[in-house]
Amino acid sequence: MSFSPEITTIDGLFEWNKHLYDYLGWMCVAKLNNEDYKVSLYKQSINKLINAIIGKIRNSSDKDKISDLSILLDHVSDLDKIANIVLDIDFSSQAFHRIDATIDEDDDDPFNNFNQGLVNRANRDRPPP
Repeated sequence: MSFSPEITTIDGLFEWNKHLYDYLGWMCVAKLNNEDYKVSLYKQSINKLINAIIGKIRNSSDKDKISDLSILLDHVSDLDKIANIVLDIDFSSQAFHRIDATIDEDDDDPFNNFNQGLVNRANRDRPPP
């Protein structure tokens, strides 16, 4: 499906962008539940938004609109990169589900151990320089 730049409003494009950012977390949940069709539709929606923004830029002569749309295109491109990284993770792997830290109930900061465990795991999994 293609979007006509004449009927696509700038406000609509910004709302679409907001919606896609809001749904990234839900797509992680869908990926965890092996609902790959939802993830695929989400990625397609990002690509359709990118194409709609590019079409709007090409058909616009107002410099301010072009500037706003260029910034929006940068944001959506960043979302596309993030979504491709996050949604291509193999959530079924044992390494993803393993937690290296326990929470001590007597600790003043119960999340300190958990956060330190995440840091330790990130450092352990980092490839050598």
